[in-house]
Parts: sequence; C-alpha cells; structure tokens
Amino acid sequence: PLFVEELTKALREGAMQLPIRAIPTTLHDSLLVRMERVGPARETLGWAAALGREFTYAILSAVVPYGESRLQSDLAVLIEAELIVPRYTGRDTGYAFKHALVQEAAHATLLRRTRQTYHRRIAEGYATCFPQIAEAQPELLAQHYAEAGVTTEATDHWLRAGGRAIAQGATQEARVFFAHAMQLIGTNDHARRWQALIGQEQVFSTCGERAAQQVALGELRNLAEALDDDARRAYVYLRQTRFAGSSGDYQGVLALVDRASGLARRVGNLELELEALAYKAQTLAAFHDLEATRPVIEMALTHLDGLHNDLLRARILTAAAYYYLEADDFVRAVQFQRQGLEAAQRAADYQLMLKISANLGLLYTMIGCYPEARATLERAQEQAMYVGDPWMQAGTMRHMALVDWGCGDLVRAQALFEQALALLTEVGDAFGAATCHGYLGYMLAASGNPVQAAQHLAQARTAFATIGLEADRIEAQAAYARVILTLGQCDTARGLAVEVWEFLRAQGVGGLTEPSLVCLCVGAVFAALGDPDLPSAEPIALGYHNLIQRAAKISDPEWRQSFLEKVPLNRALVERWQEIRVASPPFR
Repeated sequence: PLFVEELTKALREGAMQLPIRAIPTTLHDSLLVRMERVGPARETLGWAAALGREFTYAILSAVVPYGESRLQSDLAVLIEAELIVPRYTGRDTGYAFKHALVQEAAHATLLRRTRQTYHRRIAEGYATCFPQIAEAQPELLAQHYAEAGVTTEATDHWLRAGGRAIAQGATQEARVFFAHAMQLIGTNDHARRWQALIGQEQVFSTCGERAAQQVALGELRNLAEALDDDARRAYVYLRQTRFAGSSGDYQGVLALVDRASGLARRVGNLELELEALAYKAQTLAAFHDLEATRPVIEMALTHLDGLHNDLLRARILTAAAYYYLEADDFVRAVQFQRQGLEAAQRAADYQLMLKISANLGLLYTMIGCYPEARATLERAQEQAMYVGDPWMQAGTMRHMALVDWGCGDLVRAQALFEQALALLTEVGDAFGAATCHGYLGYMLAASGNPVQAAQHLAQARTAFATIGLEADRIEAQAAYARVILTLGQCDTARGLAVEVWEFLRAQGVGGLTEPSLVCLCVGAVFAALGDPDLPSAEPIALGYHNLIQRAAKISDPEWRQSFLEKVPLNRALVERWQEIRVASPPFR
C-alpha cells in the first residue's frame, strides 16, 4: 500500500517519469524526494525518527534544540506532507509516522555522528525530564544509549530492564534484555557480566532449560572463583540449591545450603545467610523432619522485625508456612503464607507472588475449602501461563487436580495430573513427577483401573526411594499394596502392607502427606486377607485418632468441620471408623 501511495503521489506531482521496469526500486527514492521537499522541517523529522515509530509532543519538545514555535510549524509541515499523522491520546498530543518504512528511511538518512547525538540527547531527556518513564521502561533508554554508542549506560539499562522483566514475570522479554547486555559487556567487566549471568540463569531456571541453566551456573561459579569472592560463592551455592531441588536432589540441597550459610556468615552477609536458612527449612520440611526444621525456621523468623528486604521476608514467611503445614497447623500456615504474599506484592515480584498463590491454593485444598482453592489457583494458572514457567504451570495443575478430586471430578483431575506429569518429566523434576505418579495411581484405582494404577504407584514408590523420601515411599507402597491385592497378588500385597504397618507403629503417621489414605489402604488389605494375625481395625484406629488430633489444631471451627467432612479421604476414614465401632465393641 505504501509503495502504491508513493508512486501515485510522485506521478501526480510530476516529480518522476518512471518506466515500468523501474517501479520496484523507486519507493526509497520517492520517500527521499518527499523528505527533501519539507525544507528545514527535515531536522524535526530526523529527531522524530530517532524517537521511533510513535512519539509524544512532550518528549520531542524536550529534546530538540529549538523553541516550540519552530517545532509546531515543522510538525504542521510534516503532517501536510503526509509523513506523520497526529494521535490524540488524552493528556498529551502524540504523533506517529504514517508507515514504519517512512520512519526507517528518515532515520537512515541521518549521518552517523548526528544519529548518535540525537539518541544520546533523547536518552538523557527521558532520564532528566521523564523519570517515571525511565524507571518503568529502562529498555527504552537502553535502546537509545546503544544507538548513541554509549555502551556502559546502555548495558546498565539493559540489565535493569532484564531484572524488572523477571520480577514482572515477563520471562521472554528478560531473555532478550540480558542477551543485549551480554553483547555489550567487555571481557574484563566482571561486575556487569556477573549481573547478566545471574539474570540469564534465572530465565533458564524459570523456563526449565536445565542444560543452559547448568552452563550459566558454571560460568557464575568460575567468575566467583576468579574474583575470590566468598559472597559471590555463597550466592552461587544458593542458586545451585534451586537447581538440585528441582531435580529432587534434596541431600544435595542440604549440603549446598550449609556451604552457602557458612560463607555468608564468614563475610557477615546476613541476608544471604537468612536466604540459606529459608532454603534449608523448606528442604528439611520436605523430609518431614520437624525436629530439625523448627530451630532453623525460628532462627530465620527472629530477624523479621529488622528486615527491610521484602523479597527475602516473603521467602522466610513461605518457609515458615511449609513448616506449619508439615506440623498440621493449617491456620498458622495460611497466616504465614498470606503475610508472605503481601511481602511479595510489596516487592513487586510476580514470580514469587505466583508461587505463594499456588501454595495458598494447596493449603485451602487440604482444608477442604474448595471454592477458595479454585479461585486462587485459577488466578495462579493464568499467571503461570503468562510467565512461561513450566514448574509453576505443573504445580498449579497438580493443585487444581486435587481440587477436582475433592469435588468428585476424577476425570478432570486425572487429565490435569497427566498434563502436569508430562511437564515435570520434561524439565527433570523427579519429586514432582513422582507425586503425579502417586496421585494418578490413587485416582485410577478409584476409577476401577487397577492395572494402570499399579504401574503409576510402582513408579512413584521407586522414585521416592531414589530421592530418599521414606515417608512418601511408604505412602505410595500402601496404595500399591491395596491395588495389587485386587489383581490377585495376595502374598506380595500382604508383605508390603505389613512393612507399612510396621513403619506406622514405629514412626506414627507424622510426615505422611495423605495419612488417611495410608491407614485406609493398610486396613483394607488386612481386612481382605482375613488373617487373624493382621489387625485390620488398628490401622483405622491409628488414622482416625491422628485425624482428630490434626483437626483439633485447626482453631477456625468452619475450617475444622470442612477438614473432617469435605476432604474425601478424611471423610472416608471417619466413616470406616464408625463402621468398625459398630462392628467391634472394644473400639467403642
């Protein structure tokens, strides 16, 4: 369309007599002719072209080296020449080039030194006259400084733009900004290279690009060693904990976090030490080791009052929520997680807000507050898709599947777990994949598909054993024993169920994610085998009394009732206990 317009104008104005063969090569020449005809206004056209396809009167008037009278006259000439068109956008008058090619042609005609001068003045104009724009869009200044050849300022603004994009969950934009920064950073500029590598590693981590993340971590480690900087070493160890944790290497996480904590203490960096404590507490909670977790989380919480770093505050509060969840204190877990969400909101870190929202959704699910859980998780799902984080997408899918399970929609729950399993397998999250296998086994068994259920439960059991999570292995084994019993494998089912029962008698049900499920499964296997040496009622009694103790910790009466009556496994355990009490007087 632009080519036809320009050709028509040229012919109408008698500026060109064109043979047909010349038509494909005359668009640029036609634009140059029209730009030459605007006279002195061509200087304003150059400034406008340097600003971009669209620009406001305010910024243009702030950077041109002449007064408003001439500027307004020039703009009128450019509008009449149909090179630019006015755009009225509320408070400020705006303009746009009629076509991108017009802007590109005008920009290309500027001499290199002139072009660099214009771009530098524009960048400085934004910084001086429009600080809000400079703060909100550092990439805009980065582009102008880069065009001006001011490498250091361009790099700093690309880095700032990348950090801001990560915090806002704009992962792909962050990838581009950090890549631009890396292209400009000199070989010996270690400080800026460190910042760019940190940003790139975070992008790779968020996107599940494990190989690229590992390379970035290696470069960070090498740089920390080259600088002989213990604080940087501690930071690398902390980032490596995330890498190890995402693959289920929790023993590796504990070793790394202790190294980070020791180095942070040596250099007197309290924030790094507190971050290490938060990671350690979450990992110990994953092992269901409450005795070891308690002093770690208490130590971190003692520093909250004087802590001004909201991002770190949110992480510590999230670790505390994990601890109280494992301790079955759901009310305090929700309280800490809500406080963590408020801190993440103040820090404007959308990725952490997403993680905490997903955690809150899970907490509501475990209490049986399904409407609150669904609303929270639906928002989190939308954010996870926007951010492009496969772990968080899978996490919200898993939690939403539990909501559907609680509401009786096994078909949708199974589909969500299958989608989550595919994502987690792709990014190498062994723990997350094992969890999906376990729940798929539970649901397939409930849907009358014992063969596939047994396959998933066997994979979950093996994976948890490999990771070193004994309580989770026992949980999968209890369900597996019940399923293979229905497949006629009585002796194997008996042996597995007896092993689980011995674990329960020695360890209790503390540390189990689904204690009601485990007790129901062991009780069902013992009852089906009909062996008088197998106490079929005792696992149910153990599970029921534990359930009542857990419910007693819930101070909110509505939540307590929901926990007992709306969570399917808890409700089933209560009903089974009532049946046993009627049938067996000693249990009254």
